Amino acid sequence: MNEEMRKGDLAPGTVIGGKYEILGVSGRGGMSTIYRARDRKVGRICAVKQITDRDRESCERHKMSLLTERELLAGLTNPRIPRITDIVEDEGKDDFFYVVMDFLEGETLQHYLSRTGPQQEEQVVAWAKTLCGILKYLHTPEREREAIIFRDVKPGNIMLRRDGDLALFDFGIAAETEDGSLVNEDVAFTPGYAAPEQMVRGARIDQRTDIYGLGATIFALLSGETPLENENPARIKALVPDIFPGLQEIIERCMAKDPEDRYQSCAELENALAHWTETEADRRRRAGRRLLIFGAVTAGAVISFFAAGASFYTGTRQKMHLYSELITAADAAANDTYDVQGGKYRYDPQVVNRFMEAIDADPAGKDAYEKLLDYCAAAGMPEVGLMRVTANIDAGIVRNDELIFKVARMYFAGVQVPGDGYREAARYFSMVDAVRIPVAAYYRKISAVLGQYNALSAEDWRGVAADTAAFEAYLDSQNRPLMRVNGYMLAGGLYRANEASFADAGTDADAEAIRLYEKALAQAEDFLENADLKGSPPSELAEAEKMKTGALENLGALYLLDTPHRDLVRSEECYVALLAGTTDPEAMKQYRFRLAVVYREIGDDAKVQEWYEYLMEEYSGDPEPFLEYAGYLYSVRRDAEAAAVYFKAAAALPGAESARNYRVLENNLKNAGAL
Repeated sequence: MNEEMRKGDLAPGTVIGGKYEILGVSGRGGMSTIYRARDRKVGRICAVKQITDRDRESCERHKMSLLTERELLAGLTNPRIPRITDIVEDEGKDDFFYVVMDFLEGETLQHYLSRTGPQQEEQVVAWAKTLCGILKYLHTPEREREAIIFRDVKPGNIMLRRDGDLALFDFGIAAETEDGSLVNEDVAFTPGYAAPEQMVRGARIDQRTDIYGLGATIFALLSGETPLENENPARIKALVPDIFPGLQEIIERCMAKDPEDRYQSCAELENALAHWTETEADRRRRAGRRLLIFGAVTAGAVISFFAAGASFYTGTRQKMHLYSELITAADAAANDTYDVQGGKYRYDPQVVNRFMEAIDADPAGKDAYEKLLDYCAAAGMPEVGLMRVTANIDAGIVRNDELIFKVARMYFAGVQVPGDGYREAARYFSMVDAVRIPVAAYYRKISAVLGQYNALSAEDWRGVAADTAAFEAYLDSQNRPLMRVNGYMLAGGLYRANEASFADAGTDADAEAIRLYEKALAQAEDFLENADLKGSPPSELAEAEKMKTGALENLGALYLLDTPHRDLVRSEECYVALLAGTTDPEAMKQYRFRLAVVYREIGDDAKVQEWYEYLMEEYSGDPEPFLEYAGYLYSVRRDAEAAAVYFKAAAALPGAESARNYRVLENNLKNAGAL
């Protein structure tokens, strides 16, 4: 979201350093202005920070500090840690310079906290787990780098991204260490968030210093107050009277004055966060009982155990605590399967079992079911989650309209065999109370017709188009923006998946899909643009970002198709926007290669060459960009000799011979006498 322009701001279109085009003002600091910009060479959206200092000497010191920070960040490959990619000086100007960084769209947790007030415990714990993972990554040395102590963990250095994820930034006082600790030579810290040893020159600093900062951050997020210098962490109870004792204990231990009394590593803290609803004493007392309950007793016996009111688990609150704890443990297990580099979850049956333990503890609660569905979908195994959840729905064990509606939508949107999937969707939509969720009636009608997929006539498809139009009109009348966006996305997907059938019925499916996806995109962007004013929770921001990404992906592909609706400029805009909105390496690679196709279709040879040179440099160990460019040179430029040069470069890389177009290109070049 761009801020209003002020006098002295760089105007949109201004180019810095010969390649960074200013798009608008993104934010401001005490001595800096941050611009959203585009790297014209590679099409990447970036942040350009203009830093102004009092004089030349201050400017040089600041610049040297950032060069050191850039060098430290160069060895990091975590998508939750933005990089400094360039430092640009303005010739003849001694009092300011520009820093080019990865662009993160969102706001700091400090800003979010001041805007929305104290946060819920569940949300703070989720954030703490993410931050713990980032710090654990920094504290763990790798072959190419030493361990890093961040030294300045606080809400102001944590970015809450629009997709709901977090990023840690500003490594200005971070330091590398060979043996896991370092001597505090320069006393630099933020009051309230700094551990006592940071205030003493010559004291030893290690990963426990960052654990103190994380504890102070949890304190601030829960209470809405900045911790005092030399804070007594037990004060959190006075500020948050209903705090879970286990979470209070975590804060007090993180913020212990003596590092020996803190958690000794982020791994130890992660384990505590996985059981935040209980104290350590509670966990020790329950350890033996839990082995009995979940090792030797069946799920039915667990339910009987609760019903009988056995001594330790009597009462609604104890049961709720157990259910919450089991969900938290399952969430932690799911997070352990997340591949930071690949940006994906790995499927693990043990994680499914963890969620099932929570379901067994409260078979009528919907949260564990929904989280199980989300995990299985994210891990590429949605059918496993659907099988487990629908078994309990069909048996009448759980009867929750929101949960059943979610199941029905999964069948509707993610069908593999159209008829079967739509029939299942119709069955579950029919279970939903249409008075409580009126949109279910439209879904039920459309999916019931599509359930007879193989027997549908052109007249039937005209009826589906009419029902979809009525569905869209209903969505237009609703004042719930995310429901509208989700509905438009599903309707667009319906047209895309059944293009030929709609064509037989006289409907231009591509045109309808494009119109619906553009509509979804505009409303998702409007929701995100105004989220600050509405105080939207992170979960809604993440959902809106996900749907925005889906709309852009579909539009980029549709505008690239060789149809009357082809718009290569718009396709390029979509993929550039997608690149700007992700840090997932696999997604970035996919969008970059799609942009290469767009430039090929546009026919701009210079741009194609520049882009493939960039791809070959960025993915120098991957034969794909070399083979694609070789294919372009051979088939479009008719230059077999030049194509052979890049083909040989690809052939020298691992996996080249198994690449999709390797053999065809090899034969063509041999026939042309170039090999």
